[in-house]
Amino acid sequence: MIKKIYTLFIIIVITTVISACGSKSNDVSYENYRGLKNLDTSLNYLLKGNNPAAMNSYNRSVDIFIRVNDFCNAAKAGVFLYTAEPVSENIHFLKDAENYSNLGNCRNELLIINLLTNINDNRTINVEDYVTLDEPFLSFAEAYHNKSIEPIKVLIDQKYTSNRLKSVLYRKLAEYYINSKSENSLALANSMIENALKIDQSNSWLKNMLYDEKLKLKLMQIKKTDTKIQIKKIDILTEKITVIKDINE
Repeated sequence: MIKKIYTLFIIIVITTVISACGSKSNDVSYENYRGLKNLDTSLNYLLKGNNPAAMNSYNRSVDIFIRVNDFCNAAKAGVFLYTAEPVSENIHFLKDAENYSNLGNCRNELLIINLLTNINDNRTINVEDYVTLDEPFLSFAEAYHNKSIEPIKVLIDQKYTSNRLKSVLYRKLAEYYINSKSENSLALANSMIENALKIDQSNSWLKNMLYDEKLKLKLMQIKKTDTKIQIKKIDILTEKITVIKDINE
């Protein structure tokens, strides 16, 4: 059960700093604004399958933050990139975040990294240790601590939850419902996948669309319906991501 909760929540963390990326605020310096915009660009490249461009924008973002002695936002950048795609080859982003947090004495960021690490290692956590965290992290701590998806369902409906985060939340809820395998849960899973696809298609997030279609394939396999067309669709999307990588090599 703990493993299922880990699978559900580890990927869905998006740092609250990104909410500032959409427009320049009067209380954000010009250099920090540039850093946030590069971080926002990095995410979009990542979700579109362009990892080299994502890395370039990430490096520019971190460089800008360090040049203004803002190690805490540099740490957020690392957390952000890792949680956008928490696979083994991206663990270096979380390592970056920890290093920058220590350099800047960033207690909040260190607490976030601690939460992510504990979830990643399937350790028991005490939600009271994380009550000072902003959303969405507090909801993730509550969800993991209570082994419940209810905090995530509430988070999806909040006005401050971005479409990027909603896409991931819908996808992870779909995974949860698919694993339940009841007739009602499979219908809910399909609804969650469609919600994610709507967001991803409108933003041309190719990599997310591939994840969506793979979930749809898993659902079709459980229902024992014909999957030939779905597999072909997944193959085409995979080829598109491969082409992007080849262009940048």
